[in-house]
Amino acid sequence: MAICDSRMFLNYYRNAPDGRIVFGKSLGHFAFAGQVANYYEGPSHRAGEVEESFRNLYPMLDGMDIESSWTGPIDRSVDGLPFFGYLDNHPDILFGIGFSGQGVGPTVLGGKILASLALDQKDHWSNCGLVREGVDNFPVEPFRYVGSVLVREALRRKEGLEDRSRRTDPLTLAIANLAPVGYVPSKRD
Repeated sequence: MAICDSRMFLNYYRNAPDGRIVFGKSLGHFAFAGQVANYYEGPSHRAGEVEESFRNLYPMLDGMDIESSWTGPIDRSVDGLPFFGYLDNHPDILFGIGFSGQGVGPTVLGGKILASLALDQKDHWSNCGLVREGVDNFPVEPFRYVGSVLVREALRRKEGLEDRSRRTDPLTLAIANLAPVGYVPSKRD
């Protein structure tokens, strides 16, 4: 079972069956125009930042080696919540997307939703609020990419300052607050 914290760039971790620790941090990159390229393959470009978070959470393991790192693309939704449904004009193809970099925990829920939809069950999973059509879209490129990078970097700065018990400046806070709230109740209507 995976554990994650409540940060926007959450730390997630679990024990592997062989006793090792699997540790990650949602620091993925956004792709311009949704183009997923080989940038998302192989070791993480932010392995040092992930290792620093690991060492801060597990200082007693400071002498242990890090075996490997990985990366992957992040998909976002406007409201920060995943959504599920049938692909347009393809009723035999289901999707679950928009985990917004925080899919470690909710993918278990997503699996139950997708299984219910695939089995054509009419239950609380197939009828939950995450099964939806007509979700809001982000602005067009280049505004989507520039905005996502700007907000992501403001969030990284904000959480870095919080980690060091420092105040976030008003501009960083204003930009960081543009991020979807995700898995907490929204103050927006």
